[in-house]
Formats: sequence, structure tokens, C-alpha cells
Amino acid sequence: MLKKLLRKDVYNKIWQSSVKEVAQKYNVDYDDLLKVCHQANVPIPSAQYRIALNNKEDTTKLKIDLPASENKYLIVKTKKFSSKSLTDKETLDKEFLEQQFNFLHDSIKAQKIAEVLIKASHKNTWRATPEIKAYKESVKKWKEENHSLPRYNNYYYDEKKPPMFIDALSPKGMKRAYRLLNEIITIFKQIGEQVNDDLTIMIGKDQVEYEIKEDQNKVPHELTAHERKALANYEKEKEKYDFVSRPQIRKYDHPYNGHLRIRFIVCGSHKRYIKDSKQGTLEEQLPAILVAFYKTYLETKQKREEREARERKRKEKEEREKQCQQKIEMEKKQVATLINEAKDYQLANVVRTYIKAIEGNDIGRDKIEWMQSIANWIDPLISEDNPYLGKRKHGESDKKKAEYLGEATESRYTFDNYLNWL
Repeated sequence: MLKKLLRKDVYNKIWQSSVKEVAQKYNVDYDDLLKVCHQANVPIPSAQYRIALNNKEDTTKLKIDLPASENKYLIVKTKKFSSKSLTDKETLDKEFLEQQFNFLHDSIKAQKIAEVLIKASHKNTWRATPEIKAYKESVKKWKEENHSLPRYNNYYYDEKKPPMFIDALSPKGMKRAYRLLNEIITIFKQIGEQVNDDLTIMIGKDQVEYEIKEDQNKVPHELTAHERKALANYEKEKEKYDFVSRPQIRKYDHPYNGHLRIRFIVCGSHKRYIKDSKQGTLEEQLPAILVAFYKTYLETKQKREEREARERKRKEKEEREKQCQQKIEMEKKQVATLINEAKDYQLANVVRTYIKAIEGNDIGRDKIEWMQSIANWIDPLISEDNPYLGKRKHGESDKKKAEYLGEATESRYTFDNYLNWL
């Protein structure tokens, strides 16, 4: 049974005594009241405040004012509450349901979920969804085919992937799973979420991982006729031979017991589960199942955003390193070009000095003018065009310039090497 309490009254009483005393007064569960207070943003007195209150000291500076909130009431389960059925209208109070989804920080979404759950509580029959029909067909086809290949850690060596949950449910448990999943899928589709053909649930951009398993009991293994015969043969053979091996017979069996549970997974780790219990079967705990789905979604979303942030930072770092390397290569190229141009300038001046040295000798004027044009061709400040050689590429390396002129570069006594010694 649920009890509706004024938020302001609960706040005043808590700060006049304690959460425990208020819970006893209203005959509600202490943990539930504390949880609801946190969800409704009702401040809880500190230990220091309680001590000051008990000692009748001034608590003005220690008291926290009640923040404004859209929730006027708090809805709390009484101690005698037992969730026997989803159709119990008291368990599906609209305000109570919306309050369970406050962690989404989306009042419109919470309202939509509450409306769908209340509508679902009045349904006596559920039409099979296309996804469930396709899943049933895939299970039937898988069982008809031969998939007896060995497995390792529950993964088939077969290229085809088995349908979800097929290895974790008995035939009877599978029938229950069909009905349960059909209800869950119908509710999610009515809320507006995406359900894939393989029964995976997409909320926003994220796929919520979950699995349905059937619990198993551990009971002593009962020998089969074949095993008893094998043991009898072993006892006879043991008297004749020393090398006879005892048959390998397991000590325990693990039969399915019909109790189902849904486990929710975030990045490969199990975060929470809901199971058949005294309070109700899974079919009677649809609101709690949806809460678990959405909490798992938020954790999955957070993990995805963290991965995307790391990947974004990695790419940004790579881009910065790439740009830095490009700048380094550009700088190297510019420095090499500058050095090569300076060498050409030095070489042009050496040629001009040589021209002055031989100008008084018996050398024709045409030869002198040609030599001066070559000096101007080499000089990067003039860079005169030669009718046969074209423009000189001043920024290129000594090796390329020498190869262009057909000059061997193997010898350490080349003219360019001589210039380097100057």
C-alpha cells in the first residue's frame, strides 16, 4: 500500500526530530522514506544538527531551507506493502511512478513512461510483436538445424550466432521469456524507444545490454543405467588389469528450477539484476525492470561518451603531432633551401673573383662575357636565365645540382666540396 505525504510536512517533521522517527510515525519503511526524500530533494539533517537539537542549542545556522520543487507530495510504501500484481492500482499511482524516473531529469519522459505502465497494467492479453515472432522463428530454426559443434566459453565455433538466451533457459523458461519480453518490448515501443529484430533495446544512441537467465539447482547426480553398467564393468576389469580408468561421472546435476532473472550489462560487466522473488515474479515487476533498463542506459551512455571523449582527444593529439611534424619538415626544407641558395651566392662570387683574376690574360672578350653570364646564372640574387640550361634551381641540394650538370659526385675532391672547405 502507498501513502501520500505532503513534502513540506515531511520536511518540517524531519527537522524537528529525525527520519527514523518520522518513518515510525507514518508507518513507512525507513529506507524507502530516505530514498524518496533524496529523490524529491528534501534536505536531511546532519549529525551535528541532531546533536545541537537534542542539546537545545541554536540550530539556525545548521538548518537547510527546503528547495522549491514541482513535487508537492511524497509517495512512500507502507511497511505492510506487498507488490502482488502489476494490476494492483495502488502500486501504479501516476505520481509515484513518475517519481521513480526522476533520475532521468526529463519530466516529460517520466510522465510518458508512467502513462504507458498504467495503461499496460489494465491489459489482460498481449498481442505478439513482430520482433517476438521473428525471435521465436529463429529459435525454432536453430533447434531444427545441426549445431552440435563444440563450444568454448559458451561461444560456438559455428559461424552462425545463436539466438539470445537460448543457452540459459529451459523450454518452459523460454515460454515465460517469450511472454515477458513481449510485454517489455510492447511497453518500450509505446514509449518511443527502438527495438531491434534481435530483441536488443536502443534508447537514444545506445544499445542497452541485458540477458535473461533461468536459475539452476545443485542436486546430487543420479546414476543412469548406462553409468551403472560402466561402473560395474570397471570393477570387474580393475581386478584383472592395473591400467583401467574409472569412468568419468559427474557428482552433481544442475536442473533448471523455473526462476527467471534479468541481468543488465554495462561494457561487459553485470551492474544489476531483477529476479523472481516473494515480492513478485518478473511479470509483476515491470516498473522496476524499466527503471533498471533506463539506469543501465544512462551508465552505458556515460561510458560511450567517455570513450568518445578519449577518442576525440587521441585524434586531436595525433592532429597536433601531425601539424607539428609538418611544420618541422617545412622548417627543415626552408633551412636547406636557404643554405643551398647561400652556397650558390658564395659560388657566384668565387666565379667572379676567378674572372677578375684571368681578365688580363689572353682570353677573348666573348669568353669573359660568357663567364659573367654563368656567374649571374648561379647567383640567386640575379638568377639570370641561360639559353641552354634554363633557370638554376638555387634551393636544391649540391648533389642534384651536380647531377643536373652531369658532374660526378662520388669524388671527395669536387668543386662544391672545395667550396664547403672555404
